[in-house]
Amino acid sequence: MNLTYWSLKRPLTIVMVFLAVILLGIDGYLHLPVRRFPQVSIPTAQVVVKDPGTSPNAVMNTVSNPLENQLATISGLYTIKATSLAGESRILVEFDQGTSLNADMSQVNSAIQRIAKSLPSGASYPSVIEADPSSLPILNVAVLGSPNAAVPTSWVENTLIPRLEEVPGVGQIQTFGTPTQAVKVSLNATLLESLHLPVIAVGQQVANANVSQSNGNLISGSRSYDVSTHGQFNSLNALRNLAIMLPSTSKGTPSTALPLHDLASVTLGNTPSTTEASYNGHPAIGLSITEQPGADTLSVTHDLLQTLKSIKGTFPPQVSVKTTSNSASFTQSALTSTQVDLFLAVFFAGIVLFAFLHRWRNTLIILIAIPVSIVATMGVMWALGFSLDLISLMALSLLIGFLVDDAVVVLENIHRHQAMGKSPWNAAFDGRMEIGAAAVAITLTDVVVYLPLALVKGNVGAMFREFGLTIVSATLFSLLVSFTLTPLMAARWGTQGPRALWAVKWDQGLERVKYAYAKALHALLHRPWIAVLTVAATIGMTVMFFPLGLIHTTFIPPENTGLFTMNLTLPPGTALSTTQQDVHKLAQNIKAIPGVKTVFATAGANTASNIGQLSVQLATAGRESAILHIETQSNQYANNIPNMQVTTVTANPLTPSNAQPVAIRILGPNLSQVQNLASVVDKKIAGLPSLTQVTNDTPVALPELAVTVSHQKSQQLGVSVQDVVQTIQSETQGLTVSTYQPGSGGTPLNILLQTQGTNSSNLLSYPVPSTVEGTVPLSAVAHLTSTSTATAIQQQNRLYADTISAGLSQSGMLGPAIKSVKNTIKSIPMPPGYEVVYGGQVHQQKSAFGPLFKALGLSVLLVYMLMAALYESLVLPLAIMLTVPLSAVGALSALALTGQTINIFSIVGLIMLMGIVTKNAILLVDYTQTLRKRGQDRESALIEAGQTRLRPILMTSLTMIMAMIPLAFSVGSGAADHQAMAIAVIGGLISSTVLTLGVIPVAYTFLDRWLPWSLNQKIPSPTLTNKNRREQA
Repeated sequence: MNLTYWSLKRPLTIVMVFLAVILLGIDGYLHLPVRRFPQVSIPTAQVVVKDPGTSPNAVMNTVSNPLENQLATISGLYTIKATSLAGESRILVEFDQGTSLNADMSQVNSAIQRIAKSLPSGASYPSVIEADPSSLPILNVAVLGSPNAAVPTSWVENTLIPRLEEVPGVGQIQTFGTPTQAVKVSLNATLLESLHLPVIAVGQQVANANVSQSNGNLISGSRSYDVSTHGQFNSLNALRNLAIMLPSTSKGTPSTALPLHDLASVTLGNTPSTTEASYNGHPAIGLSITEQPGADTLSVTHDLLQTLKSIKGTFPPQVSVKTTSNSASFTQSALTSTQVDLFLAVFFAGIVLFAFLHRWRNTLIILIAIPVSIVATMGVMWALGFSLDLISLMALSLLIGFLVDDAVVVLENIHRHQAMGKSPWNAAFDGRMEIGAAAVAITLTDVVVYLPLALVKGNVGAMFREFGLTIVSATLFSLLVSFTLTPLMAARWGTQGPRALWAVKWDQGLERVKYAYAKALHALLHRPWIAVLTVAATIGMTVMFFPLGLIHTTFIPPENTGLFTMNLTLPPGTALSTTQQDVHKLAQNIKAIPGVKTVFATAGANTASNIGQLSVQLATAGRESAILHIETQSNQYANNIPNMQVTTVTANPLTPSNAQPVAIRILGPNLSQVQNLASVVDKKIAGLPSLTQVTNDTPVALPELAVTVSHQKSQQLGVSVQDVVQTIQSETQGLTVSTYQPGSGGTPLNILLQTQGTNSSNLLSYPVPSTVEGTVPLSAVAHLTSTSTATAIQQQNRLYADTISAGLSQSGMLGPAIKSVKNTIKSIPMPPGYEVVYGGQVHQQKSAFGPLFKALGLSVLLVYMLMAALYESLVLPLAIMLTVPLSAVGALSALALTGQTINIFSIVGLIMLMGIVTKNAILLVDYTQTLRKRGQDRESALIEAGQTRLRPILMTSLTMIMAMIPLAFSVGSGAADHQAMAIAVIGGLISSTVLTLGVIPVAYTFLDRWLPWSLNQKIPSPTLTNKNRREQA
């Protein structure tokens, strides 16, 4: 049954059907999760093994290498990166994009089970966690205490974090600057030495006196009792009064004892911290919160903030929680900005439509058809598991032009039939039937153009899959609306009446344009060489854009998200207190810069006391120039601090967190040679003007005091090497011997020598137990040497690795920067077995551009195949496809003139043009074919088709251009993501619309003249009987 005929006969049925669709769409919209970008899964796992007391080299040989060899057997593996640290091995396993993370994790666990028993006996069992290197926290907060008191760590760990973890959708909560609370027993080193009392002897006596455990069951008569022994200290005074037995001074002399408080001070405090954190200069504990996969970013963040607000009254005295960064605020701002752009696109489209259609009823018909298609698409988005994000909203904004196309093509033809004097009902039916084939062709063109985007693999494919399928769904709904609801409304509201004076003048002007166009087209058809030269010139310009450097490439456009991170590095061996002092000074200077809202600082990380980090949140996000100015000033402050190196990274969920855009990795079988090559590359590229903040992650050797134990002497004196290790540990980081439980929970009890009494000269003077002498000084069995040690050893795919990272200068683009880097590296001879691998955004751009350009090529091929199938010709589609290069020159020119780049968004804009510009050619060629079937000659058919279709071509092109203007000139949050796409579409539409009206008729003439069989063999139509016509209707 004919849909248009049925909708005109059953209007109430059609209205009810679309009301049902709208209700389902609204329900789907209300259930769509909201986030900045679609959920992108990076199948990555991290394996961590701890082996205390081992050097990085030993960790590499005994832990990292065996694990790498076993993990390398896993299928679907992309790369393995191993980092061997002192006492710890970290291995990052990255799988091919698009694989199942659950299956990948299963393979990792199976591989670990096979190798776990072969690892050193002192090593922990490998822990495996899912890791996302590009995951950014949705909320960062700082917990502050009073100016004169530390933040209560136990409250943060035992109360605050568990409450926040209860919020639905919360993933991981990572802490920074959290001191570990402990009972510190600070022994008098000088007194211990004079009493010949070993540290570990004190520790053993404390541990033996602080025991509580279950002792099994006791049956007495008919009853059974659980038996337990309770001997733990119930107060610090009980620990202070513990009698410590002293070694006897001679044989036969009874041992004496001293209370512990005579030997040490016993206090409740914090152990030496490896990381210090501050918020706007005040000591703090930082919490970094990520969301679970698939969670609604805005909802989770809102619930977290509400939870903090609701429990504020339960905070300890003078404790407060401050937000240091909130990515949801930028996401909300970006979504709001895009929604405003969407509204403006509809408004501008309405203005254009009213100008051409003259009557508000005709305009209202289209303005009703647009939201009906969009709302219906919302239901499909929810059913497919999509989210409301910048990509899907961008698709909906761009859809305005597509949806107008379908409605305008039908409505304009109905309007033309009404002008012939037909009744509204007959005009609606005949107008839709005449244009039906072209409307189907136009819609199917959109489908075949955007389907390849949905088929792109990898993370970029996952992101733009929503974009492609959203547009495909909306265009199919739009076709349905144009065949049913649009003719129905036109038949009911489309009564012709007297036109306003301005409308008469407008139509008169348009008629003059049509007349001028007909004359120009007639002249062009008799002088085809002008069109040929025009096509040749446009193709030549398109080809020369890149060699001439008129336009550059980059992965994503730079954007001000309102947050950037500064990674700071001081010389190796810098004390944590010095690092903290320099970081604090820099944070104060940056906080004073106008436009900076908060600065959260950390100093130190794990065993590295020479590194720091600043998270700088701006008062407002939006313009890129604002963040560049503040970043530049912040870098100048950092450069004024002696020996401080800095790298600055702007947060973006599409790039790895805290990673520079340029990463050059040197791989090879020899560590020393790899480091030498990396040093050469570092020096060569450091002078390139397109790069900034060039850094080399070659591990710098740290100063080390090596205590070497003589096994011969230790055996002769009966000294245990383990006792030596524990004694040295008590002098440096402290020795944990037991737990103190003042109520619920346990606090580690550390025995710490007074730090002021320990230095390199007396490190080996302290006593250690001896089965021969009772006690002997450490110097009797060990000697001290000053040396250096590497902090870490990097490997990738079982080869040694060294990475040189760099940022881009303000005037630099990723494409030219990498070109200059590659040219520079070519001059460096690489020995056999050594290679250079590019990572960071360079790898991301390569991984994205390849599939996207393949999708572009596939779109062109599918459009050609569709046209060949619709017109039963292999040659006629060539005339239509000629619009592609005509649009490309305009798109590239617009990008070059506005300073935009070829990036993942502008490439999608080029793909969009495939569907947009071919529509105009389809309208022109399809009507030409229709007129020739009616008996007109080629030239008169082309001229009449051009005049007739000029109005809808101008309407659809201007509507699309006006719909793109809000996106192209938006300055709000997230604007950089869609500016390049919109500008490419506007430029391509302008050039293709102007050139298509002249070039396509000439191309059609050429193909018909030289290959007439391909165009004419299907032109004669069969004679239809009255019965046939009724059935067709």
